[in-house]
Amino acid sequence: MNKYSLIIFMIICFCSLKASPPDEQYRKILSETSVTANAASLPSDIRQQADSLKGLQASVKNIIATESTVLALCSALYDNALYHDIINYVSYCRPLLESIMPDDKQAQSIYVDILNHCGMAYGEVNLGDLSVRIFEKALRMADDIGNADKKAVLYNNIGSIYLSKAMYEKADTLFIKAAQINEAGKARKRLFINYNNLSVSAAERSQYNKALEYAFLAMHQLDTKKDMDKRMLLQRNIAEIYLKNEEPSLALRNLREVIEYQEKNEKTKYLADSYSTMAHIFQNDKDSFSIYMHKAENAAQESNSIMEKPSILLELGRYYSKKNEYKTACRYFEDYAAIKDSILDMEMQAHIKGLSGVYEKEIIQAYQIESLENTASAAKLHARITIFISIFLITALLITAIILQRRKQKKYYLKARQKLKEKLDIISSLENEKHKYIDLLEEKEEHLNINEKKRTVLALQALRTHEFTESLTEKLKQLLLRLNIRDTSTNKALREVLFDLNRMENDSSLKEFVNSFENINTNFYKTLSEHYPTLTARELRMCALLKLGMSSKEIADITFREVRSVEAVRNRLRKKLALEQSDNLAEFLKQF
Repeated sequence: MNKYSLIIFMIICFCSLKASPPDEQYRKILSETSVTANAASLPSDIRQQADSLKGLQASVKNIIATESTVLALCSALYDNALYHDIINYVSYCRPLLESIMPDDKQAQSIYVDILNHCGMAYGEVNLGDLSVRIFEKALRMADDIGNADKKAVLYNNIGSIYLSKAMYEKADTLFIKAAQINEAGKARKRLFINYNNLSVSAAERSQYNKALEYAFLAMHQLDTKKDMDKRMLLQRNIAEIYLKNEEPSLALRNLREVIEYQEKNEKTKYLADSYSTMAHIFQNDKDSFSIYMHKAENAAQESNSIMEKPSILLELGRYYSKKNEYKTACRYFEDYAAIKDSILDMEMQAHIKGLSGVYEKEIIQAYQIESLENTASAAKLHARITIFISIFLITALLITAIILQRRKQKKYYLKARQKLKEKLDIISSLENEKHKYIDLLEEKEEHLNINEKKRTVLALQALRTHEFTESLTEKLKQLLLRLNIRDTSTNKALREVLFDLNRMENDSSLKEFVNSFENINTNFYKTLSEHYPTLTARELRMCALLKLGMSSKEIADITFREVRSVEAVRNRLRKKLALEQSDNLAEFLKQF
């Protein structure tokens, strides 16, 4: 709808001004130039030039000078990113200029440049179709006057529009045409732009080798000293291509040089993108990724680069979300949504402002036409008023549609943000529950470990008691053998003591140890016996003590034996278990 209203406005302007005298149209252009330059707060030399020409007659020389002033204003507006102002200004001046422009190559060449600026402005506000139409008109004029350099510029600009629409074949054809003209004219600066665009086009289609080829061709067009900023930006693009082509080492080598140069020369405007690319090189190294993403965030903050911030904030949000730091992730997601809303608001306001400017120009033009044709018939006046009312209604409808669309998008973003918040709340709740269960499980495991340790200690104490009883029994037997056979009373007393010891022990301590040990180390005795059936009960008991990590001295204390005796048992075990000298017996037993 926007483009149709502009076309209607241009037709009306052309029809109503076509019959005006050349001097009147000439002065209208200059008056509009002064007003626009003043409103945009541009340097006074443009206004002074327009005012000085206003008092002169509309000669060929003065019309060409007027065109130059119009071009100078368009360039200044474009440099200050006042794209809607360019569109409004050129839309007003085009029918006036075309009605008085002399049949002169210089005049037509300047007018081609004016159209080129207008086309670029349409491209900047995402009105690609209108942009291409303006460029094609300028291209026809450049072809008519035989200006190859201007044709090359226009081919490149049209190709850029097709590239933004992912129409790669059309874009490449135009970039190549521009490059051929610039190669013939040895225009290295324009060749750099052509090859760089071809590199971007190839990269977007994952043709990375081709993209690198064009990127290096573009690099050769730059001066090593004068164009160092451009060289570094192109080198960063080359690093990104290497990264996409899964060649991170080459990407890292190129990007380190770029970052070093940009940091040294305080190129904060470009550092955010460079740090962000470096972060993606270290995608698998979470710490390095985090460091460079935070550097990118700080660089974007320092340069007030609002357009780079959303992608950086979104990446950081995803990073902290993967780390389960949901509070930090939520903060970054909220900042991301807020900046996206802010950008949307700015774009909407700029768009509405541009439409309002068109509307204001239409009203001014209506008053001008009314003052020039106040002697016309009532019917003709009525017809024109009807046209302007229609334009007003169309503009009002456009503004209403934009406002409604803005509200709809804002509602969508709010709803999406609310859903995200709800999901994050659910995740946070689940995370809290998980931590509770983990704490409870750890507490139970701690109690279990304590109980197992107690059981192990008790089992060892029981084993020690058993070994002590067994040792004492053995000593009493030896003592009984040494006594005189005739000393019946002493023999009888000793035998009663041995009987009591055997009845008390009855191997219960040993069974208690085995049971306790098996509860902690399930099926240890059974598994070891199945693998090594020649092991005796005493050797199995020794294996259990070794599995508990006890030293020979500790085992000797428990079993009431000499350390040498324990070492001898260990050596017999190594032979039965077929272990090498270098093998660790205790470590070997831990696998059962």
